Amino acid sequence: VKLISGSIVLAICAYFNSSPAVHACNYGNVLLLWLSSIGGTLLVLEISKLIHSKAIIYFGQNTIIILGTHQWVLEFMRLTPIGNTIAYIPVFATTLAICVIEFGMIYLFTNYIPLFKH
Repeated sequence: VKLISGSIVLAICAYFNSSPAVHACNYGNVLLLWLSSIGGTLLVLEISKLIHSKAIIYFGQNTIIILGTHQWVLEFMRLTPIGNTIAYIPVFATTLAICVIEFGMIYLFTNYIPLFKH
């Protein structure tokens, strides 16, 4: 029920509201923005309950490490020889490379920095 209602609310609000541009302080209709935010959150929560993946759970438990290192990973990728051609690499390959690097960062942090040990 929440999955369907979240999808419907999100679709209706997205259809009638403009795309928010946070950098320009343009949120469109604020009521529709809030409703679509709640609908989208419900949708993501319900979909998450249906997915039982150890990889997603592992990344979810270590989100704070990803948050702290993600920009460094992106900068590192720009400095590599393929960094200038990153726009030509398919999005899936780039995403996969980022996930692999972040997995390594999580491993390093959780095994060698006592603050992040589980």
